[in-house]
Amino acid sequence: MDRQDWTEVVVSIASVLVMLAIFVAIGLTYGDAQGVLTVDGGFALAGAIMFFVVFMVGIGYALAYFTKDGEEDDNGNPA
Repeated sequence: MDRQDWTEVVVSIASVLVMLAIFVAIGLTYGDAQGVLTVDGGFALAGAIMFFVVFMVGIGYALAYFTKDGEEDDNGNPA
């Protein structure tokens, strides 16, 4: 694996760990004694999932922009 692959792996794993931490925080904040989420917790969890999808799209675009070689034009064709 080259450096670009390692960068993608590390950023992806870090993003997933952040998402898991958000899930745990929501569970601890909105969970009751039986471990069931409240209605507000459900909305927070749905919002966190939507945030994660948008966040991962942004991470993908950022990785594609910052790790491109420069030997290709904007359409992905060799220069």
